[in-house]
Amino acid sequence: MGLVTAFIIPLLVIPVYIEYTPVVTSEYISSDVVVLNEIIDKPFNILDYLPILYGLGVLFFLVKFLIQLMSLSFVIFKNKKEKVGRFTFINTIKNSSPFSFFCWIIINPNNFTKSELEQVMIHEKVHASQLHSIDVLLNQISCIVLWFNPFMWLYRKDVQQNLEFIADKKTQEKIDCKKSYQTTLLKASVGVNHLTLSNNFYNSLIKNRIIMLNKSKSKKINLFKFAVVIPLLALFLMNFNKKEVFVKKVSQESVNYSDSGIKETKDRIEVIIDKNTSDEDLNNAKEAFTKKFAVDFSYTNLKRDSNYKLTSIEVKLEDRNGAVTAKHFDELGIKPFIIYYNKDGSAGTHFVEKEKTNKVEEFVITDNTPDEQFNVLKELLAQKGYTLKISNLKRTKGGLIRAITINIKNETTKASFKTSSALPIKVIQILLDKENNSIKIGNLSKTDKEMVSGFSSQKAANEYNESKKVKNLIPEDQLNSALYILDGKEVTPEVIKDLNSDDINSMSVLKDEKATVVYGEKGKNGVILITSKEAHENKKFSNIGKSFSDVNAIEDAGSDVNVIEYARKERKEPLCLIDGKVASKKELKVLSPDDIESVSVLKNEKSIEKYGEKGKNGVIEITTKEKK
Repeated sequence: MGLVTAFIIPLLVIPVYIEYTPVVTSEYISSDVVVLNEIIDKPFNILDYLPILYGLGVLFFLVKFLIQLMSLSFVIFKNKKEKVGRFTFINTIKNSSPFSFFCWIIINPNNFTKSELEQVMIHEKVHASQLHSIDVLLNQISCIVLWFNPFMWLYRKDVQQNLEFIADKKTQEKIDCKKSYQTTLLKASVGVNHLTLSNNFYNSLIKNRIIMLNKSKSKKINLFKFAVVIPLLALFLMNFNKKEVFVKKVSQESVNYSDSGIKETKDRIEVIIDKNTSDEDLNNAKEAFTKKFAVDFSYTNLKRDSNYKLTSIEVKLEDRNGAVTAKHFDELGIKPFIIYYNKDGSAGTHFVEKEKTNKVEEFVITDNTPDEQFNVLKELLAQKGYTLKISNLKRTKGGLIRAITINIKNETTKASFKTSSALPIKVIQILLDKENNSIKIGNLSKTDKEMVSGFSSQKAANEYNESKKVKNLIPEDQLNSALYILDGKEVTPEVIKDLNSDDINSMSVLKDEKATVVYGEKGKNGVILITSKEAHENKKFSNIGKSFSDVNAIEDAGSDVNVIEYARKERKEPLCLIDGKVASKKELKVLSPDDIESVSVLKNEKSIEKYGEKGKNGVIEITTKEKK
């Protein structure tokens, strides 16, 4: 009973409900996907090998258990048996102590007198009648599963001892001479061979058994001591078996939007602005913000089409602590968005949620999503029947996410997403389609309109912008010592330290041999290759066909190809392949960089080994995104 309770108690979880108010932690401006080029070597971690060690331990003790079971079966089925009522007696000639296994009782009758044999039989029948073998097997299996826990082995020993105490007590009640039974116990101790899975008449605790037989019965009042266990167990559950369940807080002061798009509660005011918002509505909003919280609401760059639909607007909400701004434009009319201000001074702006269809639900992860927000997201998805696992989470020096692995699954489907770069991640969108039972995870496409960030103060906005600068993306030990190459030209650290990641198309980090093989002694402290968005837009891929000097190839971890930059003096035409097929110069010229997944460069013996004589001048392997 104690063993079953020990396994069940951890499964009893007391839910602790925590109300939360959904807050848009950050919005964003959607942009092109950045090419990911950083190779990260995973450090040795002993914790990664613990599951293997545990599995080997289970395997060892399981094999030992099966061997013991086979030995017991051999004894039972290879010796002469005699059925007496519900018990089966098995006579053995081995000099071993008597034992029982379920209804089988194994004994060497030549080792005992008639009276002693009767006492032994009574003892073993108690074991068989009370099914003590089940307790023994359960303890043995528990020791296999929890072999690493020393308390499990001590518990098994105590259980076996307690089973013997029970059988001794019942036996002594049925015989006339207590002393003769204790003598029989001592005599039986000469048997040294016994099986672990059986209830043995003798074991190494013979002294304790004799002492227990001579003890006086405890007073019944002592049983009340066990009542102390109940409150202790309840205290244990309340302190260690709690699970936080996040419950969306429902405002009791919910008020519908007015005709002017204004919604007010005791602690909050928010205004919805869309393509049909009039100048009068904007003036009413300005008056409402000023009257309720004494904050200044203003708007500029107001443009309308021929149908008086709002196509452009820039709004600003400002108090003494800072300001929140939002810019929106759309030739077909701006999409509805909300700008809000709370009593505690926090403010922000976000798009209006799409109409709920109960079919597709959307969740967004941005580069500055905090760790605690992932816990909230896990709880929300759990309530909807999904399991979320976030792993390999890495942040820049400034705290922005630069690497993350996302796994989501339910009972019938699953999806995963992985990204890693030296730059902060692009916005990740999670779509859950209940009707079609599908899960989609990926970066937002270019067709999504921009969304602007809402911060509690101008200070918070400034801190976020500061964290996106190159000096806050690169570790301190590399920042001043690395060689910087910006758009193919060597520059000083001061040139790029304040460069914002939003202005960067790709950034690659080369270390050790990968740096020195290309840049020599200059690259001994690492090389950081940066391509700006402006240079990326002006770059023509046809340069690859002109010479090798314009090619830098960075392979994924585990590849045999290292980073290679060919010298400008090598002008021989290489063998070029697109998705495994030989490509002409014309095909290279019309290929857009945006369609490229990866570029690999082989030279010398590696190119000849793979492509023969055709590869003597080097090989350029191109994989497009469609063929990923």
